[in-house]
Amino acid sequence: MPYWPYGWPKTLVCATERSTEVEENWVYVHQNHGYLLAISDGSLQLWSAGQHKLRLCCHTRTDQGLQAEGHNLAAFWNGGKGLVAVLTSKGFLHIYSIYVSKDALLPGVPAARDLCKADIYLRHTVKLEQEPTCITGDSKVLLIGFADGTLATAAWSGKIRDVVYPLPAGDWHELQAGLQQQHYVPYPFSVQYCEKSRALVMVLSDGSCALLGVPSAGLSFLHDLAFSHWVCSPSSGATCASIGASAQMVAVGCSNGQLELYRLQPSAANSPYQEDMLPVADTPVRVLSLESWGHRRYETGGISKVQWSPDSRAIAVGYQTQGLVVWSPSGCRLLCTLRQVPNTFGRDSARRTNSGGAAGAGGGGGVMGPRASSGSVVGGDEGTNSSQPSPRAGLAAHRRFSREQAPPPQPALLEAGVAALAWGLMGYTLLVAHTGCGWQLVELQFAHSLPNHHRVAHAGVGTQGLTAGAHQPQLHRQAGEEELHVLQAHDRLLIVAEAIQASNSMGSGAGHSHHESRTVTAHEGPDARTHLGSDLLTSHMMLPQQYIASNWPVVHVAVSSSGIDMAVAGQRGLALYSRLTDRWRLFGDVSQERRISCRMLCWMESAIIVCSGPPVPGTMSGEVGAFHTATTTSFAPSGYELLLFPRYHLDFSSLLCRIPLSQPPLAVDCVGQHILVASEPLEIALFKVQIKLWFPSLLGKGTGLKPVGSDSISAPSHLRGLAGLVTTDSEQPGAQNDMELEFDQEAINGT
Repeated sequence: MPYWPYGWPKTLVCATERSTEVEENWVYVHQNHGYLLAISDGSLQLWSAGQHKLRLCCHTRTDQGLQAEGHNLAAFWNGGKGLVAVLTSKGFLHIYSIYVSKDALLPGVPAARDLCKADIYLRHTVKLEQEPTCITGDSKVLLIGFADGTLATAAWSGKIRDVVYPLPAGDWHELQAGLQQQHYVPYPFSVQYCEKSRALVMVLSDGSCALLGVPSAGLSFLHDLAFSHWVCSPSSGATCASIGASAQMVAVGCSNGQLELYRLQPSAANSPYQEDMLPVADTPVRVLSLESWGHRRYETGGISKVQWSPDSRAIAVGYQTQGLVVWSPSGCRLLCTLRQVPNTFGRDSARRTNSGGAAGAGGGGGVMGPRASSGSVVGGDEGTNSSQPSPRAGLAAHRRFSREQAPPPQPALLEAGVAALAWGLMGYTLLVAHTGCGWQLVELQFAHSLPNHHRVAHAGVGTQGLTAGAHQPQLHRQAGEEELHVLQAHDRLLIVAEAIQASNSMGSGAGHSHHESRTVTAHEGPDARTHLGSDLLTSHMMLPQQYIASNWPVVHVAVSSSGIDMAVAGQRGLALYSRLTDRWRLFGDVSQERRISCRMLCWMESAIIVCSGPPVPGTMSGEVGAFHTATTTSFAPSGYELLLFPRYHLDFSSLLCRIPLSQPPLAVDCVGQHILVASEPLEIALFKVQIKLWFPSLLGKGTGLKPVGSDSISAPSHLRGLAGLVTTDSEQPGAQNDMELEFDQEAINGT
C-alpha cells in the first residue's frame, strides 16, 4: 500500500474579521517547500509549511473593492517569483506580491528560528475585456481561459499577449450546434499545466476534456500549442482533471461521481488526429466509483476536485456534496471520510449498483482497500451537509448574511463538500478546504511505503551474532518467522508487525514509541477478540526532536536485512535506530551532521552506506522551511560520494571509507558484501567490500580505516564512469579495523 493515513485530522483556524460576517468559500490552496497559500472569496493567507504551521500574514479585501471588482474566482501562484495571480468574478486580474523580510516572526523561540515576517500587497490590477473562467501558468507567463472559448497568455504584469482558440475545427461541438441549429462554443472551465510532462489538460463547460501538447519553451509561445487528442466526450460529464506525470496518466472527475483514469499518451484508435474524421474520445484505463462501496451518487454529488500526490502514487478526490476519497492508481481505496453504512456489501449492494457502478467495479473501483475502521478518517458527529453549492453552479455565487441573522449551521469535520485540495511536501500531508468553511482548513497525515524497497525484512535477533544483555528484550521468534513492514512519515516511522512480536521486541529505551492496534468492531463477531494474538500492531517511532527540528522532514529510510537496524535521513545528516535497544543514535557534532546531504541509504551487514551529494536548494530564496544549504566537503568532482559508517558510532572519526563518484548515481543497492551503483546512461559499477570489526576495541577510539587492498578495472565503454578511488579521513597505526575494497571483475563483465 503506497499511502497509509494515521492520526487525527488537524484543523488550521483561518478565521478573519470578514469571515465572521460573510460565508466565505475557498478558491485556491497550494503548498510548496516553505509556504502554504490559501485564497478565499475575499482574502489571501500565507502560512508556514514546515513541521509546525503558523499564519504569517493575511490580506483581506475591502467591501468596496469586492463590490466594484467582484470576489475572487480563481488563482495561480508562482512560488519562484513570489507572485500570485487572482481572477475576480467581474473580470479583473489582480497580481499580488509576497514579501518576506529577514526579521524573525517569533524571536527567542528556537523552534521558530527559520520563520520570518511576511506581507502580501497588491501590485497590479488589470480589467480584462472578456469574462475569465480559469487560470494557470508557469514562471514566465499566465494562461487565462475566457467565456468565449479562447485562451490567452499574459505577462506577470497583467498585460495580455496572444489569444488563440485551441480546439480543432469540425469537432462534435460544431456537430451538436448544427443539430440544435444554434451557435454553441464551449469555454474552458478548468485548465492544468504539467511542466514535467509538457502537457495541458483542459476541461470544457460541456463536460468534455482535451489534452494539448506544450513546446519545450513553455507557455510563452501560445500559437505553438498542439492539440493532442480528446480525453473524453461531453457524455462523460467531466468537471475537473489532473495530470499524474510519474504515472503517465490523466485523472478525470465526472459529474456522476466516477473517477476515470486515462493514459497520457493517446491510444492507437485516437491518434493521430485527422481533421477529416469524426472526433473520437479515448478509452479509460480504469474507472473508480463508490457505488460498489454502498455510497450512492445523491449522497456525494459529482466530483469537484482531483489532485495527484507528488509521486503520482495516490489520487485525492473531493466531492461536491460531501466526502473525500484517496485512491491508488491501481484502484485500491486508501482513505474515505464517508461513514460506512452496515450491510452495504454483498448481494444487496451489488443488486443496487447501477451500470456506472458496475463499470467502476470492473475497472478497479470495487477493489477492497483498507477497512474503514482502521484506514479511514471519519469526522466527529454524525450528519451531513448536503446543501452546499456545487463549484460549477456557484462560480459567481456570493452569499452574505448580516450580523443580526444567525450564521448557518457549521458542518461536522470532513462532512462537507470539497472546494480545494493540496498535497504537502513529499505527500506527507493533504490539505482539505471545504465548501462554505472559510474559517478553517483540515490537514490529514499520511505515511508512505519505502520507495524501491521490495524485500520483506525478517527479524531474528538470536541468529544475527548479537547477544542480548540483561536489560535488552528477548525476541521469542526465530529468524524468518517475523514479517516486518516499515512506513515513513514526516517525523516518525510506523513499524507494522505482529502484535505479540512487536510488544516483545520494543524495549523501554529512549525511542518514545506508542502503539496502535486495530479495534474490534461489533460486526466482526464475538470471537474476533480471541484472535488478537495474531493481529497486527503499529508502533509509532518518533524521531528525536533535536534532530528532526532542524532537518524536517524525513526524506530517506533504510531497513537492515535483519529488520533490527533502521537509518533515517532528513535534509542533512542521518539518525540510526535499533529495535534491539529501542534507542536512537545521532551525530555528536552538529557540524558533522551538516556535512552530509543524503540522497540514498542502504545497509551492509553492520555498516550503513550513505550516498551524499550537493545540497538541495529551496524553490525560492529565503523560503520558510526550505531545504537549507549544507556545508559539504567532497573529494569527487561531481559532489557525490559513498560514505560507510559503522552502526555503533556516527562520527567522521569512525568513517570506514569514502568512495568518490564521477557522476550522480541513479540507484544504489547492497546485497551481502556487494554494492551496486547505477548511473546514466547505462553505467553500472559493482564493489565488493569486506569489513572486520572488533566492537570493544573501537569504542572510545577515534580511528579511521586503512584499506589493505584496492583493485581498479577497465570496464567496458557502457559501464565506465566510476572512479576507483578510496580515501580515508585518518590513517592511524594500530587501528583495529580491516577492510578490503575491490571491483568484482566477473560480476561486472557478467552484467
